[in-house]
Amino acid sequence: MKMQLLFKSLPIAFIALFAAFTLNAQTQPAKQKVKPAKPETVEASQEAADEEMAKELGLSPEQKAAFKKANTDYKNKSKSLRKEQKDEMKKLRDERIRAHKATLSADQAKKYDELQAKKEARQNKRHEHKAEKKETKEARKAGKKATKDENKAIKKELEKQ
Repeated sequence: MKMQLLFKSLPIAFIALFAAFTLNAQTQPAKQKVKPAKPETVEASQEAADEEMAKELGLSPEQKAAFKKANTDYKNKSKSLRKEQKDEMKKLRDERIRAHKATLSADQAKKYDELQAKKEARQNKRHEHKAEKKETKEARKAGKKATKDENKAIKKELEKQ
């Protein structure tokens, strides 16, 4: 009797479990790739946030200038720190490569160098492709802007007539 009940309830349990997983998968949002903000956009939004804060706090012109100087100092120091970290990471990578090579035989070291060169070539190619893509996009944008400006000029000319 218990076995029959078990065999009858087992398929129902599997269906319920499957349905639960399916519903859960549908409720989770898809991961979206987040593009980094453009520097001009970031600066403009930072300025707007600073103005809003100055307004909320009722800052005097001297205080606004001090805030702006603090922001500029922070930006410069953080840029410098990122550069230092980048340089430090390069040193660490070079150190790791030297440690790898120290454990390899001459033939292995030669092959290791070849593999590293291939890896670097792939990375350079990827960076070049990104740069070309960016240049193409910027050229397209400039072309659109020029067309838009021409259209405005034509429209003004037609309005004058």
